[in-house]
This record gives sequence, C-alpha cells and structure tokens, in this order.
Amino acid sequence: MYIGGKKIDIIIQTEPEQIFHGVHELVRMAFPQFNIKMGGEDAECPNRIFLQGRVEEKALCLYGSIQVDGKRTEDRQNCPLTEETAASGSKRWLARAFAYRLLCRHCGSGLNDYGLLTGVRPVKLVHRMLDRGLGQAQIMRELQQKYLITASRARLLMEVAYNNRSYLEESAAHHLVSIYIGIPLCPSRCFYCSFPGAVLKSYPEQVEPYVRALGQEMDDIGKVLKELGLGVQTIYIGGGTPTVLADKDINTLFELLHEKYISSVTREITLEAGRPDTLSSRRMELFKKVGISRLCINPQTMNDVTLKRIGRQHTSRDVGAAVEWARQAGIDRINMDLIVGLPGEDQEDYNSTIAQALELKPENITLHTLAAKKGSDLARIEGLSWQKDDPIKAGLASMQAKLRDEGYQPYYLYRQKYMRTDAENTGYSLPGCFCRFNIQMIEERQTIIGIGGGAATKLIDSRGKITSLYNPTDPDSYCTAIPALVRRKVDNLRALN
Repeated sequence: MYIGGKKIDIIIQTEPEQIFHGVHELVRMAFPQFNIKMGGEDAECPNRIFLQGRVEEKALCLYGSIQVDGKRTEDRQNCPLTEETAASGSKRWLARAFAYRLLCRHCGSGLNDYGLLTGVRPVKLVHRMLDRGLGQAQIMRELQQKYLITASRARLLMEVAYNNRSYLEESAAHHLVSIYIGIPLCPSRCFYCSFPGAVLKSYPEQVEPYVRALGQEMDDIGKVLKELGLGVQTIYIGGGTPTVLADKDINTLFELLHEKYISSVTREITLEAGRPDTLSSRRMELFKKVGISRLCINPQTMNDVTLKRIGRQHTSRDVGAAVEWARQAGIDRINMDLIVGLPGEDQEDYNSTIAQALELKPENITLHTLAAKKGSDLARIEGLSWQKDDPIKAGLASMQAKLRDEGYQPYYLYRQKYMRTDAENTGYSLPGCFCRFNIQMIEERQTIIGIGGGAATKLIDSRGKITSLYNPTDPDSYCTAIPALVRRKVDNLRALN
C-alpha cells in the first residue's frame, strides 16, 4: 500500500525466529502492497504481525496476532508432538501452517493455490513421497492436509511427477551427467528480463574473447570428464541468446563438443534460438549439420504490438518462418516459450497466441507466468505486487486447456518469486518428446555441469545432496576467472566421484 507515493510497512516479529523460517513469503502473498520488515522497533508503524511458538509438555504451543489496516486477528493453537513431528523440520511446517491459516482468516480468503509451498520446485516434493512408497491417494492427502495445496494444484503436481519419473529412473546412473553452456549475450534487453548479461554492441570486443575463454573451460572440463569416466547424456546451450554467435564460433563450439563431450550415450542437444531475428534458413542447416536435435524458438507472444512494447526485434511472421526453416533443415524437436501476463495483453491476445503457436505444431510449448523480477524494467515501473484472481490466471487456464485438447502433456514445472499470480511455469510436450535436460534441471536428480558465463553447476551425490557452484555472469569477469572456476569445479567433481 502506498501513502503519498511511499510504500508503507508491516513489521513481523517471531519468537523464536527459526520456527517461522520463511513466513515472510506467506506474509508477502497476503499483503503484496506493503513493504515487509522482519523484527526491529518502530513505534510509529501501526501494521504488525507477531508469531510465537514454544514447546510445552509434548505440544507445540502457537500464538499469533495480526494488526493490519485497522483490523486485528489473533489465535492460539496447541499441536501435539509425536516422534515424527517433534523434529525441527516438522515443527516449522506446523508453525507455517498456523501462520498461513491466521493470514487467511485476516484476509477473508485463501492466499495461494500452492498453500505453504513458496519454493521453486514443488514437484520434487511428490518425487520424495514416491520414493517413500506412498500411493496416489496418500500423496493427495498429504499435499492438501500438510501443505494446504488446493486439489487442482495437487493433481497437477502429481501428473507432472508421474509423467517425468521414468526419465529420472532412466538416467539414475551416476556415470551420466548433463552439460549446460551459457552464452550471456543478447541483441537487446527485454522489458521483463532481469538477467544481468550483456547487450551485444561489438562482436570483436565482447564475443571473441568470450568464446576463447569458453573454449578453455570446455577443454579443461572435458578432460576431467574423460578421466572420471563420466558420459554426457544431454547438452543445453542457453543464454542470453546463443544464436548471436557467428557461424565460425558455432562451428568451434561444436568441434569441442564432439571431441570432448558427445558420445553414444548423448541423447539430446538443445540450442536456445529464442530470438527469431537471429535466425535464417542457412543457419538452420548449420544447426542440423553440427548436431542440434532440439531447438527453442521463443516468441513469448504472437501479438506484434506487444513484441514491440517489450523490446523484441521480431514479428509473429518471423516466428513462423523460423519454424519452417527448422523443419526444412530436418530439426524434429522444437520448443516455443509463451508468456501470459505481458503488459497490455488480455484474453483475446492469449487465445490468438496459443492458436497461432499450435498451428506451427511444435513438439514442446512452455507456458510462463509473467514474473516481475528484481532488476527488470517491469519491476522498476510496475513494482513486485501480484493479484490472486485476475485475467492472467484465466488466460493460463484457457491456454492449458487448448494444449491438453491437442494432446500435449505437462512434464516439468517450476515457480518463481514475484509471479503476477499464484501459478507456475509449465512445460507441455507431445508424448515421447519430453526434454530430458529440463526434467533433470528442475528435479535435481542428476549432476549438471555449468560452463560459461552465468552457468550454474549442481553436483548430486549418491545420497541426493546438492552442491552448487556458479560462474560469473558478466562476460569480462568470467573471462578473467577461468583458472579459479575450473579448479573449483574439478576438485568438486573428483570428490563426488
């Protein structure tokens, strides 16, 4: 809420703090128009939330009060502690559930279809339940009763988990890894993007030194993979916009990939060709020749007015031409990213976009809910708030229904902070065309080695423990840090194997 142009505060106090870990995310959903502060003293702030939890005689005793907008809501609850719920993690879930219900009472409605889940990868929770041997009815009950997820979202999470689980089991061998190669350069910056990569202005000054540094890291990491006997199952070249690379540099990149990474166990090679204005018929033939098996052509919307508004340099006609060139070149896996909630769009735009996308018959379509990422022009101009019931949610539902009518199945799902509504990003695919890399990246069951600027490495040990390493996004910083980045990555890979 703003008074005189200034966003006013809510102060949250918790005792002890660790029991209510993450509760600020629940408060943000309940009061998106307020600036949330944890703890602190401010006698002049009238908006306060107080939460207290303590263990007494084998029970977790909870108390909470909310004083916001001149309204007061309070409650107490004693939760008996069993051997299972006495663990610190279980106590936190009980405390979060208490806080969530109190917030719902104060606001007079549910806050979020995902209930207590505020993380990026909710499907992982279903896989953990399947690992425990739980059946469908038990999983539905736990999702709804323990985590307060709505029935529709619980069914979606289960559907995605059941659709992609066989792919996790297929690649469970610890001698298989996946590779992500980052190209943090774009022709321009989109209105909604917070990615801190560089806008391409001078190829000789920005790209050529970057490609040399990338080649050094690829060469060093490739030697270690061979030494450790690790096979590469999938490769994903992302960005930024990798297709800003000149043909000669695409060739150099793939010469190294074929020499050091690609083998008989490699099942999929994806290239992000997200900007149709960087594509041509000749380039599609090059992509096929070097070994690309899956191509992402990402219009975001098929509304030309919106494309111009958000800073894209292509038209909907360019998207159709790019898909046709890819098909003529023999590329048989195409993904299209679409965003619901772009500025100025309504249900008519969503219907037009999904209809035009389906006419092009891509094997994969990923539906994104617009997120106001910190650092983006969108967040700077429109803020970070969200609305529970709005046209974005209706637009997502109608597009999802059309995809299902055409035989597409949801196969991976993730969420982001500051989404414009309480929804998700979902990858849909025709049967048999699931992107293995996307599944591994989201479900975190396989080691993924990130190479290049902005790339993240996630090392998964035999117990499922994750070690994360990150390369600098800024191309100049990345180029100067190569020796140290490689040493750290190699040391961790050897320790893992």
